[in-house]
Amino acid sequence: MSFNIAFVMKNLKLLVGLFVGAGVYRFLMWGENLGLNAFIFAVLLVAALFSYKMELRRNKLLWWLAGGFIVSAAGVAITGIVFSAVVYYTMLIVFLAFVQMPALRSAWYALLLLPYNSAIAVWLDLKLLGDACEELFHKRAKQPKRRFLKLWQIFAIGGIALLFVGIFSIANPQFARFVNVAWNGFCDLLRWLIPNLSFWSVVHFLFVLYFLSLFFLRFNNNMVSREDMQMNDNLQRVRQKQYRRFLWVGLKSEYYAAFVGIVVFSLLLLTLNIFDIISVWAGITPDSAAELSQFVHRGTYALIVSVILSGGILLFYFRKNLNFYPDNRWFKAVAYSWIGQNIFLLCSTGLRNWHYITECGLTYKRIGVFIFLLMVCVSMVLLVVKIRNKKSHYHFFRMSVFLNLGLLALCAVINWDVVIASYNTSCISTETDYNYLKHLSYQAAPYALQESADETDNTLYRERVEKYVERVKARSWKSFNLGDCLAARKLQNYPIKTTYTDIPTFQQQ
Repeated sequence: MSFNIAFVMKNLKLLVGLFVGAGVYRFLMWGENLGLNAFIFAVLLVAALFSYKMELRRNKLLWWLAGGFIVSAAGVAITGIVFSAVVYYTMLIVFLAFVQMPALRSAWYALLLLPYNSAIAVWLDLKLLGDACEELFHKRAKQPKRRFLKLWQIFAIGGIALLFVGIFSIANPQFARFVNVAWNGFCDLLRWLIPNLSFWSVVHFLFVLYFLSLFFLRFNNNMVSREDMQMNDNLQRVRQKQYRRFLWVGLKSEYYAAFVGIVVFSLLLLTLNIFDIISVWAGITPDSAAELSQFVHRGTYALIVSVILSGGILLFYFRKNLNFYPDNRWFKAVAYSWIGQNIFLLCSTGLRNWHYITECGLTYKRIGVFIFLLMVCVSMVLLVVKIRNKKSHYHFFRMSVFLNLGLLALCAVINWDVVIASYNTSCISTETDYNYLKHLSYQAAPYALQESADETDNTLYRERVEKYVERVKARSWKSFNLGDCLAARKLQNYPIKTTYTDIPTFQQQ
């Protein structure tokens, strides 16, 4: 009995903690933009998790994921752009998936289990509420299995009571007025206790309560955990003694075929890299815009496909016993050479993209090409590690996912809108596309208005900029982000003249 009381007390503390956490989240987020509040919430969430679930402290992967989550939240507080917010929510979901199943090591297993765990969390939340009611109202109950029955009895009594209140209100106007006065008084009390109370704020609070429970509840799926734990990071030699009906070639024949194939592929890639050195690295680029576009777009897409195909071929060759073939150092040397040429090809592709940027300016798509090339380059380095240390495909893909997530978290700290606007107005050789800058966030407005402050066709844009400055000035500290703050400070003293006078004032939350 003492064990049951201690267990129930622990659940009661968890339930109270979830309500406190949901209240803190509502205080930080309701009616606010993402900014400093996201960083504060991330730090508080990680601290609470590692304090409540002490077993997570021994998991190095969760420490790395928590660090990436906090870095992405810092990116939101620093930049305030959409890209940082997307990375922030991505890291939040991945972190949640591994908090639910800390025994897992691969992201795909954790993300596949996330919808299932989120569904059964509803039942676990009801169980948690039942345990809390057991502690509050039925401390001496000797049959814990009846908690849910007692809980539903309480709900049933409350529901029937509300039904009678509705019937009596219809039957008796004086009773209806009494109920109305009592309900308004209760609502006024709640509004005094919880400012800005509304139906949707209550729905938001309940959703946050459920969402936080996904972090702090304990889930169990031994079947998937065992399957993931059985996956090995290191390759093991498997000796095939039985007859294989569909065996194409023996190991020795496969070795020679793979060796010759990689040599041929390397020579082809070497020829391509020599042409790239002549045309791309020497600075010889097409003169016309159409030729330059074809030079970059068609070439970039084709070369990226080529690199991915090369990685797939190497993964196929080094999948099993070829890693243990006697005296295969020349085979590995040729493979390293091919990987090195693919990395050089990635650099050539990046240089093509850079030539296009210097002529036409920065865009999110061109920045995305650089980020994607970095991610593929990371995977190529991991491919070298896989071949050298005889690692499995499981290890290669698992580490590729985590390292590329870390790369995205670091990219979220950079304010790409300001980088694009600053570069396009100062460094490109052609005329700046100000219409593109105006489709970015208003943090690019100081640059978008540089050359067009007196143009009559930009009046509407200037009016929106004025309202943006007013909104930033009216924000509370919870929605603070450095990018908007610096942009508003520049725009506040900028000579923007419009006929718009009805600028709304946004009060602090």
